[in-house]
Amino acid sequence: MCDYEESPRVSYGDADDEFGIGVFIRVCPHCGRFVKAPEKAQFFLAGGAEAKSECSKCGEIELPFEGYF
Repeated sequence: MCDYEESPRVSYGDADDEFGIGVFIRVCPHCGRFVKAPEKAQFFLAGGAEAKSECSKCGEIELPFEGYF
């Protein structure tokens, strides 16, 4: 697993939404390469979220979810 401390983040949502703002880390969880941020993310009522992107080395991946802000 990679160290995400200095990695770029991307956020989705609005502070007025029921979930708030979801924050994802823009790196491949397998190889650590930076990936392009997807246009949208999914948030689930049961908790959690997902945002999918494409890694040039690993193919389709799910961005690591950091939490809600």
